[in-house]
Amino acid sequence: RNHHDPDIRFMAIRELTREVDAMDSIETSAQGQLRKSLLFILKDDNSDAQTAAVKLLGSVVRKVDSDNVRELVINLVKSLVEEKASTDVKKQKLQREQFQTAIKNCIKELRDDNGKESGGQMVQFLSRALINRDVQLQLICMDLLADIVIRFGKDVTAHHDQLLKRLQDKLEKYSIDDVPMKAANTIGALAKYLDDKLFSSMMEFLMTKIAENADNVMFIRCVGMISREVGFRVGGHLGKLMPLLERNCSVTALESKEEEDEQKIALKISVWVACFTAFEYFLLGCPDKMNDHIGNVIELFIAGMKYDPNFQEDNDDEMDAEDTAEWGDDG
Repeated sequence: RNHHDPDIRFMAIRELTREVDAMDSIETSAQGQLRKSLLFILKDDNSDAQTAAVKLLGSVVRKVDSDNVRELVINLVKSLVEEKASTDVKKQKLQREQFQTAIKNCIKELRDDNGKESGGQMVQFLSRALINRDVQLQLICMDLLADIVIRFGKDVTAHHDQLLKRLQDKLEKYSIDDVPMKAANTIGALAKYLDDKLFSSMMEFLMTKIAENADNVMFIRCVGMISREVGFRVGGHLGKLMPLLERNCSVTALESKEEEDEQKIALKISVWVACFTAFEYFLLGCPDKMNDHIGNVIELFIAGMKYDPNFQEDNDDEMDAEDTAEWGDDG
């Protein structure tokens, strides 16, 4: 791993990968040194050597004991989230991408019996990193958290409460729209595994935010994400949720002459689209609970089909009047 020639290091890793792939398991005496070598190589300046190490990682996590798996994945996560800021932004970005890929590979290849301990510790470290001011790091952490939840959601229940709170904080408006969107996607994946108490708490939080905020499109989108994954669980909340959404996608509000600001109109249209998407998932996920609301939804769908944001009746009337006046002058 310390050879000065990057090509030699690369070929050595490839050869080691072949040997590990051929093994049923790795000898206990060799596991610790192999783990340390992998972590060292993942920080190699040569990208080919790093990529080869990531591929080797997948085989290693399947063939070492649980203690070494835990140490390996936790050190990978720590290397990602506790990395010191670098003046070389490009190098730092590439390094993060390598660690992100390595951790995703570990999540994919971890044995089922490692989910509760190793998966839980990864959730703990990654969710803590969501308070970091570095937006790109937040996005990477949420991407990894979604993978962990999808694979080991039922095994990391001890961390659901804290993770949900951190993700809910990310739904607020950010300078980069990807942050709340990524949070909504991760909450959607998590919703499948939440117990009834946490699920109800989450729905109450979202409905309160939808009612309180004019700029509530991301909270509505989050409801849609949850409904896409577990629409049947949302059904019990439709009595309170549907009137909120129906009020937010009123065509009358969109056509109000008081709203001349293009940004405000664009925001209202985004909210409208988010509501329609949520209705679609309700109809697919809990159709029996939509019986009392289907009439209103059909009316809103029809109104939406007729609505043209580029059509301004008053302006057209004024133009017709001007044209008539011009023809009259010519006569």
